[in-house]
Amino acid sequence: DRDQATTIFNQSHIVSLTAGLLVTNISLLGASFFLYRLAEDEWGTAVAGRAVWYFLIFPTSFFGSAVYSESIFLFCAIGAYYLARRGYWESTALLGILAALSRLMGILLAPLLLLEWWRQWRLPNRPPFLTLLAPLTVPGKSGGTSRTPAPKRRVT
Repeated sequence: DRDQATTIFNQSHIVSLTAGLLVTNISLLGASFFLYRLAEDEWGTAVAGRAVWYFLIFPTSFFGSAVYSESIFLFCAIGAYYLARRGYWESTALLGILAALSRLMGILLAPLLLLEWWRQWRLPNRPPFLTLLAPLTVPGKSGGTSRTPAPKRRVT
């Protein structure tokens, strides 16, 4: 009976680890795609290829393929900025909120998105004024939801 419980416990760990590795590596691939497209728009394909290459061989990129939230954060943050540059503000809001929920540093994406909105607002083909809400939703949705509450202390 104990061996069966141990086997089930080990199998659930293997399934969880496999799912975590799958999610983080797909997110890292998506972040690489958005980084390539962002760099390609600004500097061309040669620079974009090198940017992704350096992004993937940098020593800390190991954390992008481990079961951590870094690759999900990078996917959401780079994707939100790329989509903002393209003018897809609804998708930008969604990815910005997910970036803020995955890492507390995601709230720093809001000023960057506000600057991008302002840059586009100054162009002749302005985005609608209500799209200003997209960057403003990012910090409001973080609210520390990714943290677990501290355990209560016993008063003796």
